[in-house]
Amino acid sequence: MEKQCCAVCRGAGFLLKDGQPLLCPACQSLVQAQRLRRLSQLEGDLATKSLENFERRRGTAEALEAVHRALKRKHGFLTLWGGYGTGKTHLLAALVNRCLDDGVGAVYCTLPDALSALRQRVGWGDCELWLEQMASVQVLALDEMDKLRLTDWAGEALFRLIDKRYRFRDKLLHAVAEQNHNGANKPAQSDDAVSQVTGRFLL
Repeated sequence: MEKQCCAVCRGAGFLLKDGQPLLCPACQSLVQAQRLRRLSQLEGDLATKSLENFERRRGTAEALEAVHRALKRKHGFLTLWGGYGTGKTHLLAALVNRCLDDGVGAVYCTLPDALSALRQRVGWGDCELWLEQMASVQVLALDEMDKLRLTDWAGEALFRLIDKRYRFRDKLLHAVAEQNHNGANKPAQSDDAVSQVTGRFLL
């Protein structure tokens, strides 16, 4: 497929100003957008999820509105809680995709994948760096909060991550989704670590 040419610099990658080369701002914006997309961890079908193609069904209006409000403020905490197939993952992915389209750093990750990556980082010796990166990204969406039985080590790591984000809740957005097993009207096990979360919306 033919590579698309930048309309500003015509593919040169730079512009001349007063005889001096300057990096093309359009190309730099594209590079930044591509970098954010790679960091987001959204791949395949998840990369196509949007609020526009979300299948609205009975009981989802409040949660959809909550995601819209979260996107406007881009800070605070949001929990989506519901049964299997109610659209929790779609809404989290859509939130991250919209942020990326707006040039805002955002990461989507399931809790099992996040803890797996953290264990791998322990072996590499940069566990603290990874935690700091996840704690400081503007928007973090953690899915499948109920899918992993937390060990003491995992529970402590999750608490540290969420605690850091909670302390900066006026600047960062943290969204999580967990399954309402068997229609039980109570938090999942992982909610112990997110007891400070406000804004729970049942799907």
